[in-house]
Amino acid sequence: MKKIALSLVSVVALSNFAMAGGDISPVVAPVAEVQSKNVVYVGVGYSAMNMDIDHGTYFSDNFTHGAYPLDQTATDIDANAFMLLAGYKYNQYIGLEYRYTRSFGDLEVDSESGSYDVSGELSNSAIYLKPSYTYENLNLYGLLGYGRVLLSLDTPSDYSESGLQWGLGASYNINEEVSVFVDYTNLYDGEEFDGLYPMQDVTVDSINIGVIYSFTDLF
Repeated sequence: MKKIALSLVSVVALSNFAMAGGDISPVVAPVAEVQSKNVVYVGVGYSAMNMDIDHGTYFSDNFTHGAYPLDQTATDIDANAFMLLAGYKYNQYIGLEYRYTRSFGDLEVDSESGSYDVSGELSNSAIYLKPSYTYENLNLYGLLGYGRVLLSLDTPSDYSESGLQWGLGASYNINEEVSVFVDYTNLYDGEEFDGLYPMQDVTVDSINIGVIYSFTDLF
């Protein structure tokens, strides 16, 4: 019985072959396309920067840095800033990005004695490894790198700290070249800030929005 069934299958197969004129096209399984294009991009943005000083229960009665425009009891320093960035995307999963952020206008200070403005600058310069995941036009990414935060006041000295920085964000592709982004970056988190606030916990971070242009035809 098995031999008869095999014979019938052979006859049907040969009949189909004959009716098709003997042409058989091999079936090729589709291969998923993986984006591997290298992309160079530049961008501009706005950054809302904040330096948070957690005094706890400690306040110093003496300050030895000369003419000092900030209240010793300052708890927050806010700054409006512009951001410039440039990056290189190796593939859809990993890239490298440099950012420079610098405040414009006066710094806004909140303290125990009230709120006031001072002349000065708050800036950051950093380079990040940028892992990302893309779904359709939405791109989720992280930032992990090293940078330097600088607080410049109308005093003989500037104050700066360098160290690990990180961030999280998302971007949306308007088209192949242009995208918009929003992210959060933690720029500094440690005790004191270059001796500026002795024995205080200081955190510097920012919320950023901007636009990116990608040069997709360079490679």
